[in-house]
Amino acid sequence: MGNQQDCLDTFKDQNEFYYTDASTDEDVGERKGKNSRKDDKWWLPTPKVPPNGLSDSERKWLQSQKESVNQILKAAMAINAQVLAEMEIPESYIDSLPKVSNSSLTYLAENQK
Repeated sequence: MGNQQDCLDTFKDQNEFYYTDASTDEDVGERKGKNSRKDDKWWLPTPKVPPNGLSDSERKWLQSQKESVNQILKAAMAINAQVLAEMEIPESYIDSLPKVSNSSLTYLAENQK
């Protein structure tokens, strides 16, 4: 959790870009334009950058943050996969599944032993 918080904390002092909520007046006016967020992703905030774009240093910093977050994601996914692989599937759960899925889970359960 510390890495995630550290990553988020580095964003609080930057001032070259910001995000707007979809419910703000500024964003509502832009929805009709080319920068509008698709309706199926209405909950995502919209990034706002200066008209001439981000500086090279800010762009490099954001790329670095992206790489850090991707490393955290990969580590979390690996941990989750390992935990799921070690979990025992209860026989009662396997029996309650439709027969099509049951054969796949039975195979997994038998190979755990």
